[in-house]
This record gives sequence, structure tokens and C-alpha cells, in this order.
Amino acid sequence: MPWCASCRALLAAPPLGLVELPVATAPPVRAAARYDGAARGLLLAWKERGRHDLSPLLADALRRAGAAALDAAADAGVMDAGLVDGGLVNRGPTGAAGGPLALVPAPSTRAAVRARGDDLVADLARRWSTSLARGGRAAPVRRVLAMRRGAGDQVGRTAAQRTAARRGALVVRAAPPRRCLLVDDVVTTGSTLAEAARVLALAGCRVEGAVVVLAAPPPGAGRRRSGRTGPGGGRLEAGAPTS
Repeated sequence: MPWCASCRALLAAPPLGLVELPVATAPPVRAAARYDGAARGLLLAWKERGRHDLSPLLADALRRAGAAALDAAADAGVMDAGLVDGGLVNRGPTGAAGGPLALVPAPSTRAAVRARGDDLVADLARRWSTSLARGGRAAPVRRVLAMRRGAGDQVGRTAAQRTAARRGALVVRAAPPRRCLLVDDVVTTGSTLAEAARVLALAGCRVEGAVVVLAAPPPGAGRRRSGRTGPGGGRLEAGAPTS
């Protein structure tokens, strides 16, 4: 079943931009839209109900949200580049000192990948990377993060509980790039992205920021309005944001 014109228009609107998060240690996060209404329904259909035909639509939204993040990362690379023996450090296609910026997808549990038939966030990152390559801009996907066994989802937890639960839940399983942008489908508190940035930094990778498709209100925001709803006014359900 193809997506309708209204759904395409929803994610083709100007990106939401930088998102304010309750977890202060999260990297700067840019989102395409809010996890609300029809956008929420689209993402849940893609993530939990097998509508993988929506991947191109969501990847395009990710690409548009990430344009500003790429520009900011390129500017940071130029600022860091110094003179070595009278010449500039080689910055690579993105202007980043030492080579191109990489895209690092947030990891999924093995159970989630089996249930969904693919690592959907990694697939979004690959689609974005391919789009950039067509335009002559290198941003390879590096799947260097993994979830430790037993790391569960975050549904229903407060920001503090999510942060505590994520501490030590991610590991760097391969040599990371020198610089990267994190990629995820949804952000709520930023706890997962903060932990990803922490472990990557310990491994020698500088996280310049993160890009997500949708940004959800932190836990409690919806309940304060209606007492029984999750992000976007609907009941909390399987597939609600866990980041």
C-alpha cells in the first residue's frame, strides 16, 4: 500500500530543527517532525507493523533534517583543521579534519531485528548515505554500536530512569570513525543518544550531533495534559519511543 499525499506532505514540511531534551549530556539533536498524530502513526506502522515500504519516505525526512547537522559538522571540521608544515590538514569531502564524517546508527536489540526483519535504523542511515553519495558527499555508515544482552526497552520510564538504565547498555564493537553523526528513528529524552556519545568518545570518536526522524515529548508531558496518553495524545503502546 503506497503512502498518501498528505503523509508525504507531513514529512516534507520544514524540519523541526534542534530539539530540547531533558538529558543534558545528549549531543545536539535535529529532528524532521514531532512524534505526534499522523507522523506517529506512520512511524509505528513502519517499525512495528511491517510497512517497510515507508522507508524511502522516512529516509527522505531524515536526510532533510540532517542537512543542517552535516553543515554544522563540516564547519566544526574546518575550525579544527590546522596548519601542518605550512599546509592545511586534509579534511576530506565534508571538510572534516582527517576524513569524511560517518553516520553511526543507534543499535537495536537482536530480538527487535528478528521481529522486524531488518535493522530498520541502519537501513535509514544507509539510504541517507546513498543519497549523499549521489551528490558527491561521502558519509559512510559505520555500525559500530551494539546493545548489551539484557538491555530492555525504555517505555514508561522517566528521564532519570532511562539514563540510569542506559548506562553501560551500549558497547563499541568495532573500531569507530574519528567523527560521526548518530542516527535514530525517534528521540524522547536523549538517554540512548547520550550513552552512545559517551562510549564512542571513550573509544576516540567525536560525536558532532544526532539526527532523528521524529522527536517525542519526554515521559509525563502527555500525561500532564490528559492523564492517560502517551506522546501525540495516544495511549502508550508497543513501539512507543524508547530513546
